[in-house]
Amino acid sequence: MIKTAPSCYDDVKTNELLTSAYELAGYNVTDKFINYHIQISPSPFFENITAAEVRRLAKCKKSGFRAGLYYNPDVKIVFDFIEKSRAAKGYLMSMTFEQLDILINKFPGQCQIFVVTDEGTIIALTVTIVVCKKVLYNFLPADLPAYKSFSPMVYLTETVYNYCQKEEITILDLGISLDHDGIEKPDLLKFKKNLGGKKSLKVTFEKKLKPGH
Repeated sequence: MIKTAPSCYDDVKTNELLTSAYELAGYNVTDKFINYHIQISPSPFFENITAAEVRRLAKCKKSGFRAGLYYNPDVKIVFDFIEKSRAAKGYLMSMTFEQLDILINKFPGQCQIFVVTDEGTIIALTVTIVVCKKVLYNFLPADLPAYKSFSPMVYLTETVYNYCQKEEITILDLGISLDHDGIEKPDLLKFKKNLGGKKSLKVTFEKKLKPGH
């Protein structure tokens, strides 16, 4: 089984070539999921999002929330926050504390954490991964249910977007939107689109080998 990168990572011709190569090698497409990404441009973040999200962004800033990089992160704080956020929504963690600890501490150049705080208390955060020079993957976003009316995730995304502009990163990968049963979540897909997300596909190829091969 081969899970490919989202099609937005490469140009159309490259994706067509890869698909043809897998098909010629006897692989079949078993899954196609919608992936959203934000194309980073010189324009400010608020110009590319819906009016409703602009209002939520303004509400966060008017309330005095602060957003930025989380320097020298405490892995336990990060893990517990994500776990609590996911549990409130009925989801499990996708990785263990030990795995997250290795990711954050062994790969500091590839792993950046961004937070939104209210008077010093973290209310939203995300763990991002530098996939390559042009791509940043929004890997583990999480927020507190109590701040749902503010939607601090919009403010958080703007902060990551601004970081991408500064670092000359061209694609902010928002990922696919699946629940714990592997089913796409319409509300999350819509939210990513409202943030200026553009649709691409993430394809899984599979080949069944005969015994002995």
